[in-house]
Amino acid sequence: MPNAVTVRVGLYNPSRTGPDVGYHADPDGEAPMREQLALLASLELDLVGIVQVPCAPDDLDCGPRVADRLEMAWHAVIPSPFYDHGIAVLARTGGNLEVVAEHHQTGKPWAHCLAAIDVRVKGRRLPLRFLVGHAATSPTARLTEAEHLATHLESTADTPDIVYAADFRAAALGESPDTSRASADHAAAITDTRPAAVLHRAGLLDVGEATSDHAPTIGHDPADPVAYRRHRIHSTLPASAVTGHGIVDEDRPLSRHRPVWAQFTLDVDDDPGDPRASRL
Repeated sequence: MPNAVTVRVGLYNPSRTGPDVGYHADPDGEAPMREQLALLASLELDLVGIVQVPCAPDDLDCGPRVADRLEMAWHAVIPSPFYDHGIAVLARTGGNLEVVAEHHQTGKPWAHCLAAIDVRVKGRRLPLRFLVGHAATSPTARLTEAEHLATHLESTADTPDIVYAADFRAAALGESPDTSRASADHAAAITDTRPAAVLHRAGLLDVGEATSDHAPTIGHDPADPVAYRRHRIHSTLPASAVTGHGIVDEDRPLSRHRPVWAQFTLDVDDDPGDPRASRL
C-alpha cells in the first residue's frame, strides 16, 4: 500500500498459576518473566498493553525494566485503585510513533483502570488512541464499563481512531464456549456477551472476528479450562486497515493467558498538520 504506515499492537496478561503464581519486580532475576518478555519482544510490536502488572512499593521499577527489555522508549504503569497491580502501556517511539497525550482513568466505572494514550503516527493528521483495559470480574460492572466507553464514542465528534486491547473476562460476540467444566456462576459470567454487543454497536470492530481468527486465548491451563477468546483487540479503524492478527500458541505456555496481536496498515495524509487530542 503506497504512502502507508504499519502499526503492530499487542496485549498480554502474564498471570501464572501453580508454583509460579505471582510476579517479581526484577525480570532479570526471574526466569518465567524473562521468557515472557522475550516472547513479547519476538512479536516486534509498536504498542503493547500488559495487564496485571505489579504496582506494590517493591515493584516500582518493574515498568522501566520491562520497557528496557522490550526496547520501548515510552512507557507508563497505571495502578488499579482497588488492587496491587495495574496496566502497563508501552510504545516504540522515535520512528513513526510519538505519544502526544495521556488520558488514563483510575476511577469509576473502571474496576481496575483504563490506560489511554494518543499516539501520533507519522504522516497522519489525527492521532491514534490506544486503550488498554482489564474488565471487572462482575458481569454487571463489565457492562457498565462497556456502556461508558460506547457513550463517549457516540457523543464525541472529534475522537481519534481507536484501538482497544483488553482482557474482557468473557467470550466474544457470537462465541459459544464449552462451559461444561465450569461452575454455573462462572459459566454465566463467561457467556455474558452483552459488553461485546455494546462495543459492536458503538462501531468497535473485533479484529479477530474480522480476520476469521477464532483461536482461544485461554483454556489451556487446567486451573481455567474453558477455552474462549477472552483477550481481544477491537478498533474503530475500517476492516481494510487490518493486515494481520494472531494468537501466540506456544508449545509450552508461559501464562494461562495467550498473547494476542494485530497489525494495522494506515494511509498517511497529504497534509498531516498538527495532531489534536480529545478527552476520553
